Amino acid sequence: MWKPPINFLTLHYAWIITLSILSLVIIYPYGNLKAIDAYFFGASASTESGLNTVDVKALKTYQQVYIYIIPILGNLGFINIIVVVFRVRWFEKRLRAIAPHLLRPNAPPEQQDAEAHLKDKRSLSSNDDEAPNDQFSSIEIDDSDKERARVETRDKSSRVSLELNDAKADDTAVSNINPTKQTITFAEDHRPSSDMDKALYIPPPWRRERGASFSEIDERLHDEDDGCYNAKTIVPCSFTYNMDSFKKLPPEVIQQILANISDFAGIENSLLASRRLNAVFQAQPTRIIQELILLNPITCMPEIQKLCYNLGHLSISSLQCPDLEHYHQTCEDPPILGYTESRHILKIGAQIQRLACKCLIIMREDLIKTLDNIPADSISGPPLQIQNASQPFTWTEEYHTYWALWHLHHYSHLRKAATQRWNWNESSIRELDAYNTWSEIDYRTAERLWTVSAVLSDLGLTLNWLPNDPEAEEPAQTIWPAPEETSIPFFPSFDLPPIQSQDSSLWATPDPPEDTELTSAWMLAPRHRASRHWHVAHLYLSGINFTRTVPACYSLTNMKPWRRLGWVIWDGWRIYSIGLSNIARKKKIPLPDGGFLEQEPRNPRDRKPGIDYVARWFAMIGEEKP
Repeated sequence: MWKPPINFLTLHYAWIITLSILSLVIIYPYGNLKAIDAYFFGASASTESGLNTVDVKALKTYQQVYIYIIPILGNLGFINIIVVVFRVRWFEKRLRAIAPHLLRPNAPPEQQDAEAHLKDKRSLSSNDDEAPNDQFSSIEIDDSDKERARVETRDKSSRVSLELNDAKADDTAVSNINPTKQTITFAEDHRPSSDMDKALYIPPPWRRERGASFSEIDERLHDEDDGCYNAKTIVPCSFTYNMDSFKKLPPEVIQQILANISDFAGIENSLLASRRLNAVFQAQPTRIIQELILLNPITCMPEIQKLCYNLGHLSISSLQCPDLEHYHQTCEDPPILGYTESRHILKIGAQIQRLACKCLIIMREDLIKTLDNIPADSISGPPLQIQNASQPFTWTEEYHTYWALWHLHHYSHLRKAATQRWNWNESSIRELDAYNTWSEIDYRTAERLWTVSAVLSDLGLTLNWLPNDPEAEEPAQTIWPAPEETSIPFFPSFDLPPIQSQDSSLWATPDPPEDTELTSAWMLAPRHRASRHWHVAHLYLSGINFTRTVPACYSLTNMKPWRRLGWVIWDGWRIYSIGLSNIARKKKIPLPDGGFLEQEPRNPRDRKPGIDYVARWFAMIGEEKP
């Protein structure tokens, strides 16, 4: 079915035609005009043509008022005010679609419009004479760039050749055309080679944190911040080259793009790759970082947002807090964020995002590996369980991981400031170490801090499980029955070792799911983010009861293997789908895969025989149920 395209022009026409037809509803019913005359008055008034088929003095007062008001509502200025609402909405929607492509690290190096790779290939240009199939634009190099290149290369005979294909063929030929990719070639250096021609490349700090080391290069880099280098040759970097498209955009548009990314690691990488983006960020650091915090699916939650601003306070070098009470008073007001403080929050957010992705991947891999190694009859067939365990991460699971990392960062940064900058006394330090108490962390969710800490420890990070006891080891028991004043793990640094800091899977957190019957039943909605899922309590209580029955068996109460499996991180649906826990079915429950769980009979005699989950848990840790 054909539908008229919705654009600014059709909205103008629709508005004017509506005002014209409205005359048949207002003027015509009185009966002193023919229908065609009434419609002519409406069309004349809405288009401001002023042509009348009937003397205006013969009209009634309300009819004259109508033809007086309609020209005002049909005026071009008034219509633009109405249409601007749609323009702003479409513009923001377009930016959200373009921004991920522009900032994608593996974007193609072709110098073309950012929208060319989107499925909806609409041109933002208003030039009607532009050919519709012209996907490539010519690259212009101004004289200043040429002169600077000649000065820097001096007597080198390097020459850059950019080859582009013009795709102005008809539709039948376009499908057979493979445009030549843009390439950069260098002429051979005719100077005699010697070791003196080589230069020692010292990578910037952000590359050294990712494992890059000093290396010799044959050519001098003109801009090492772009990150485009190789140990022996200089090769073009597709991501940095694609950043050139931002030079054409005004700062206001770039601010909107940065705000709509809502991805800490994505923005940090963009600032490192594009001088233009970095300049815009320096001009408006407070606004951009605040919008990022409010739009990010994790930091938009009030408790995480408060941690972001607390870390902003800690980044202010002039801040002095003699004790914990003074620190709380300082954090009651939002910090004054300059460029340094905003970059500090951005760096921590990007670091947490990378650590969260690594932790989630490792815990899921350990869970899959464990399921693959257990006997097939222990959990009714590993293949199906492995498939269910491999499903994508939900927002709830990612929130559990991010929540733990933000708290660990906050506590570790605060303790370093208290001991190294502010010199707190022992009493204040003990009060600080009771982090769960003054942070109002529920003991039922505190085990997530130790679970994430255990995974970070396996990744090579150094930590103190008990800050006041450097020799303390990872506790085997869960933290739930521990005293509230028990301190949480302390990390002197969150920088991964070089072997672990290599590029890995990195993604942005999905948007929070809506509160529906499904998300409410499985506690997947944001309002359940602080709740403890039933499989966590099930394991804990069953372990205690089993220990009372078999006093010599403490396997189920040892949390070390369960931390590596991410037991307190996963949501109830993942654990239920792999057959390791049940759910109370007081009514019919929808399933995320589209099915339903029927209501459980009230009479225990009518229920099916229960599953021995304790035996399955023993199989998960490589033991048999005593």
